[in-house]
Amino acid sequence: MRHFIMLMCGAMLTLSALAFTRTFTIQEPFGLDWGPDRVNYPVAFPQGAVTPDGITLTDAAGAPVAVQLSDIVLWPDKKTVKSAIASFIVALKPDATGTWTLTGSRKRVKQPATDLAVKEGRGTIQLTTAKVGIRVAGGVKQFKEGIGAEKLQAPVQGLRLFDGTWIGRGWWQTDRPCLGYRAEVIERGPVFARLRLQYEFTDATAYSAIIELSAGQEMAVISESFNISDGKAYEMPEQPGTKPGDLFRYVLPRFASPERAMLWDWWGGTGGNVP
Repeated sequence: MRHFIMLMCGAMLTLSALAFTRTFTIQEPFGLDWGPDRVNYPVAFPQGAVTPDGITLTDAAGAPVAVQLSDIVLWPDKKTVKSAIASFIVALKPDATGTWTLTGSRKRVKQPATDLAVKEGRGTIQLTTAKVGIRVAGGVKQFKEGIGAEKLQAPVQGLRLFDGTWIGRGWWQTDRPCLGYRAEVIERGPVFARLRLQYEFTDATAYSAIIELSAGQEMAVISESFNISDGKAYEMPEQPGTKPGDLFRYVLPRFASPERAMLWDWWGGTGGNVP
């Protein structure tokens, strides 16, 4: 019996050593209502302590809060988390301070439900919350001969308004044929959804986008990167001072400093001139 008790104590100490806890504190400094909005924290975990589905978040009152790990790096055991980004939704009253406690273990945890939903259909992917939705191109397509812009499915296929009505769609404006595209959901919630779109065009050019929607939010965030205008020149008669035959190219400006970049009024009346 004595040996059994000593073994049990040793097991309890081992489990305690593997437990993980971290506290986050946020203070609202401007005297304004803040959020709800997503916050993201890089977190490092002890080796062998926490599995990707083994995290719990509670607020100062001990109530469970949905939390999500992304950008996960595993330890060599390929099962436990070495580092990740922990994300959750926060709302604060003016001058208030909030505290949240993140706990991790190897035991699977069911996260609290949110209003975020991801739906993959035939040729589309749909991200929605109770307030807004975005429908984008989905699946994988390859075009051996390449297809023109008029036949190519645009990245954004529709937006859902507050009342549930779906409106609008995007379209392509490029004279380069598309060789194929791929859409991939890389985060599915419960705090945020993220998907990646990649289009390949002729002449080794491409378009890519990351689209994110967070729980409870009324706006999707789209980050784009493309070079499909490389080597092309276009007439832009709407620019002031242009003459017939004037051609313009899209170029990536370079600045001496970030402060100098802020002076470039690219959306205004500078005519695209770089200071």
